[in-house]
Order: sequence, then C-alpha cells, then structure tokens
Amino acid sequence: MNICAGCMSPTTCQHKNRCMRNMPHQAPERSGLSRQVGGGHYKDMAIQPVEFIHKNQIPYLEGNVVKYLCRWRSKNGIEDLRKAAHYIELLISLELEEADGHRKDTDSH
Repeated sequence: MNICAGCMSPTTCQHKNRCMRNMPHQAPERSGLSRQVGGGHYKDMAIQPVEFIHKNQIPYLEGNVVKYLCRWRSKNGIEDLRKAAHYIELLISLELEEADGHRKDTDSH
C-alpha cells in the first residue's frame, strides 16, 4: 500500500509533489536493534544491553556499566572491564558529592 508520510492518506494526498505518496509504505521495523554499527557483539545477545537499559529506565552511568560488562568478552576484553569500573567509580564519586552537598544544605538550615 502507498501512503503519504505527511498526511497518512493511503489514497488522496494534500501534499501534492512534496509528499512521499509514491513511496511504498513499510511497517516500522526494529531497525536500530536489527543492525549494528561497528561489529556484531550486541546483535548476537538474547537481550541487547540497550533494550535492557531502556526498558528498565537505567540512567546513563549505570547503563554504560551494563553495556561494557555485557560486551567485554566479545569486543575489547579487559579494557571494557576497566571502562565499566571507571563508570562505577564516577557514579560513587558523584553520589558521595551529592550526599555530602545534601548534608551541608541540611546542616545550614
């Protein structure tokens, strides 16, 4: 079926020459998950780290730890473990700073 990406009309289109009416309609695919740039170390996993991270709403630093721990055997070895450890160290430092700052704010009131 042909469909206009602008007006979503399968038959009549309001966009005339500017629309994609003559383009074949394709159902959205999981293109981001079905392809990988720079290797296949995630595609071969039963659950890709990005799916796990996204579905569990894991923040940036923790997400990077998950990513590096999942791929270390198939991509960069010990270097990826060091990266995961670095993100854990960053998280600990930032959490301690935040806790310390919160204590200072609380003490001043």
